[in-house]
Amino acid sequence: MGWDAAGPVDQRGTQVSFSLSISAILVAAIVLALAVGRTKVLGGALTIGGMVAYHTYVTRIFEPISPAMELYARVQSVGASIRRVREVLALEPTVRDDGHRELTAGSWNGALSFAMYRSLSTSSCTP
Repeated sequence: MGWDAAGPVDQRGTQVSFSLSISAILVAAIVLALAVGRTKVLGGALTIGGMVAYHTYVTRIFEPISPAMELYARVQSVGASIRRVREVLALEPTVRDDGHRELTAGSWNGALSFAMYRSLSTSSCTP
């Protein structure tokens, strides 16, 4: 499976379209509930207070669905990320290291140099 520079962008686009689809379904359900309630109120089978209560009930039912769908989208994203990490870990290295290279006495004299090192914490501390 290949990976290109557009991978994360495509994944984000999929997440956004998934969230928009779920939101559209929720809005359609609420609009349908209002349309049915309106018909019942105009027909005299339901009071306006009953319609408000019904709308509130329907809205309360759908409230936990949106966060659950967001969680589902995040879990899918995490799964894709884990698959990508596994792909990278499964790659064969291009530079071989046999682990048997030893330092010779002349290759390192034991001295370390921090000429380019500058600590932010030492510049702000007072003795």
